[in-house]
Amino acid sequence: MGIDFSRIADRYDETRGGAERGARFAGELAPLLPPGQLLELGVGTGVVAVALGRPVVGVDIAGGMLRGARERLGPRVVRYDGRRLPFRDRSFDGAYAVWVMHLVDDQAGLFAEVRRVLKPGGRLVVAGINQPPRDDVDRILGPMFEALQGDRIGRDRPDRLAPLARSAGLEVVTVVPGAPFRDRMTGPAEAAKIERRDAAAFWDLDDARWREIVEPALAALRALGDAEIERVYQHDVILLERKAG
Repeated sequence: MGIDFSRIADRYDETRGGAERGARFAGELAPLLPPGQLLELGVGTGVVAVALGRPVVGVDIAGGMLRGARERLGPRVVRYDGRRLPFRDRSFDGAYAVWVMHLVDDQAGLFAEVRRVLKPGGRLVVAGINQPPRDDVDRILGPMFEALQGDRIGRDRPDRLAPLARSAGLEVVTVVPGAPFRDRMTGPAEAAKIERRDAAAFWDLDDARWREIVEPALAALRALGDAEIERVYQHDVILLERKAG
């Protein structure tokens, strides 16, 4: 299984970039995807699929998120139980996942399922989450997220995913850097964003751990003052392929 984002479905696009994010990732993915029928893993609200402008079937474990996807894609979205993809063998020419693999508990199992539903020669493109720059903000937030997330950090790195994909029968074709994402923020604004608890790391955090781990980081962010800070985020894009047979 994985993390169900239904609880923030009504504000997911607002907090994750919405249509702008969809267009940005569609531009990255399009040159790597083959022609034909595509599958999106973790379709969310459908912003990437719409921006691609191609036939896409989307799956997600979060029923709440699929309501938004259906508004954009119609009936071409399916609830996925996190274990077996609800499609016949060799149904798709290509598949892709954006900001998904770090949330998947059984990554090897998902790779095996993707291989099953891909045609021989079919491709899977995986876009990892944005990694922050090593700056003053990261020196505050990095230790906080490490304390909260533990081994979930780095679960979508190419060096972790590549051997799992190979064991499932998918070969790594290439790993390319995604387009940098630039953002401007202030320490107090970032603290206010954290206090809204939109990130999954904060959803089920009890008051004691919030006080112990999060509140010191909030104080440090506010101490940065109101000067704008430009941050440039990076991510990797992994291209995998199902070999013939």
